Amino acid sequence: MTSTPVIDSARPPRSVAGRLADVGRAYAGVVGCRTSFPLWLGQLASSFGDTLHYIAVVVLVFRMTGQGLAVAGLVAAAIPGP
Repeated sequence: MTSTPVIDSARPPRSVAGRLADVGRAYAGVVGCRTSFPLWLGQLASSFGDTLHYIAVVVLVFRMTGQGLAVAGLVAAAIPGP
């Protein structure tokens, strides 16, 4: 059984720009907080490192095998499960 979402007609829908402004203010709050900034910066560096590692593994598999099918298998295996 599915339900229809209820739309509050008293409040107009927020624009994308308004939501992005809220996100920007939230990030500014984290960056400005002396206790949360090191954690946020560490997570940012970790995510950057994970991305570089993933790219390096894809390039390595392609250079070792020369086959796109091997790269496709690697990418499929890297997709997280449910």
